[in-house]
Amino acid sequence: MKIGMSIQQQALQSNISDEQKQVFIAGFSNLEKYIDYLKSLGVTSIEVRIYDQEACYDDFNEAISIIQSKGLNITVHGELLKTVVGSQVDTDYPSLPPLIEKLNNPTVMPIHVSQGVEENIDYASRTKQILQAWSNELNKSTNQVQFAIENNRMKKVNDPGNTIKGVLEMVETLGREDVGICFDMGHYYSNIQQGKEDSPSVLEEDPLLNEFCKHVVHTHIHGMSSEGTTHFPIRKESDLPLRSFVQLLEQNDYKGIYNLELSLDRWAKDEDPKQLIAESIEYLQRTITLCRKGTR
Repeated sequence: MKIGMSIQQQALQSNISDEQKQVFIAGFSNLEKYIDYLKSLGVTSIEVRIYDQEACYDDFNEAISIIQSKGLNITVHGELLKTVVGSQVDTDYPSLPPLIEKLNNPTVMPIHVSQGVEENIDYASRTKQILQAWSNELNKSTNQVQFAIENNRMKKVNDPGNTIKGVLEMVETLGREDVGICFDMGHYYSNIQQGKEDSPSVLEEDPLLNEFCKHVVHTHIHGMSSEGTTHFPIRKESDLPLRSFVQLLEQNDYKGIYNLELSLDRWAKDEDPKQLIAESIEYLQRTITLCRKGTR
């Protein structure tokens, strides 16, 4: 069972003080102790969230080394928002090549599409152009990076990736094995709750969702608060219809990581983050086991 946990970049950068990192590592005194705790709970993968295009790789080197020393897989939440037209990765994303070299393994990179407020820009085409260029360059000899376009929440910007249908159309048009989908369950659930995407009567039987899940290579999993805020812990189905989403993936032969993407800074100051993280991981593990056994 592949269980991942996102860690926000503030906790991974050497140029940020330990005091500033505390809220992002559940109150542990340092990153290594937090990683050890996550590993003890069954986490097998850590995601860097978000790896800034303009970041200096050297600021992440120590944290990456710590994660690798624990024998954990690493995924990277990338971005392309600062790219207008895809050219060379060294130009568009100078911090990425040294990270890929350090990881020295095929790397999953969930990524948000190009978006903005301009009405005369085709953001879907721009996204496809950028990923086409980056994929051609990074994977010309070996499959170093598996891009995963993430479905987003609807906001007040032009975003072709803010519905599962929009993401599916981009991935199918690109038709590349190295560009799949990151199913952000919390974003989709938020859109449904706000009436911004259709809510199928039976999620597991919906044709669009099943076609979408055939292309899923990665996941982001987080619950919603009672006020509708995303990236909260998950402990029950009202936080997120996790069982239906996992069942959808399992029936479509999903082999990737079930990655929790929690924003500790939104809730950890008022709660016990260690306990809520443990409960979320246990709930996720139990749900996956049930779905794999065919239990509804």
